[in-house]
Amino acid sequence: MERLGASLADPADPLGRNSWVRMSSASYGTVYSRTATAMRQIEALVGTPAMERAMKLYYERWKFRHPSLADLRDALAEGTGKPGIVNGAFNAYIYGTGRTDDRVESLSSNEVLPLPGYYAFKGKQVLVGSKQIDKAIEKRRKAWKDKHPDAKDGQGAFPFRTVVVVRRDAAKPPQVLRVNFADGSHRDFPVTTQESWQRFVVTTGVKAVSAQLDPDGLVWMDANKLNDSRALESTPTAARRWFGDVAALLHSFFALLATL
Repeated sequence: MERLGASLADPADPLGRNSWVRMSSASYGTVYSRTATAMRQIEALVGTPAMERAMKLYYERWKFRHPSLADLRDALAEGTGKPGIVNGAFNAYIYGTGRTDDRVESLSSNEVLPLPGYYAFKGKQVLVGSKQIDKAIEKRRKAWKDKHPDAKDGQGAFPFRTVVVVRRDAAKPPQVLRVNFADGSHRDFPVTTQESWQRFVVTTGVKAVSAQLDPDGLVWMDANKLNDSRALESTPTAARRWFGDVAALLHSFFALLATL
């Protein structure tokens, strides 16, 4: 509910702006839920114990006085021990109108196959053509399959090169990218660039099946969580989820009409 009322996709005013200097009453109305969401994100990124220490420090330092936004920022930065996260959030959302919408732009995972060309053989450079390469590939695949009869889809005689491209909007909090593989394993990569995109390349013995940003749900200010993940094969899960939500809403509406 906080995220729904926060107008995260297009914030018009910084959270720290004076209440009488707002674009509209609607923009002013988003301050409460957007502030709660921003504070929840800071707590998620620094950890609840660190946030509790910081709030205690803020209270002890400023009780019965009149602190400013900068005083709150400094207390949170000192109390959490993570000034980078706190200052980044204040600069983006409190003092500015930063919009966060990190997303998985593309995902690919392909076999790394040998290519035609010159290869060293018995101390000499030998030119290997495409037909010879194809035969060698098929021979190696057959031998591998005979040796691993119970192998799952996504595993094979050759490694897989997985490439994930992440796009980032103006406000770029630290994130985690999780790449999931066909054997049920996963690998996590830090998303820390302040550029508009970041590319991740990994070569493994198993094919990737999906990529997920923020797998632990720490980045609450992200305007659109539906584009945080991408799978190699399409799945109707999201469509079924939204259809279920609409159906539930209609059922509730008709039930209300029946009681009138």
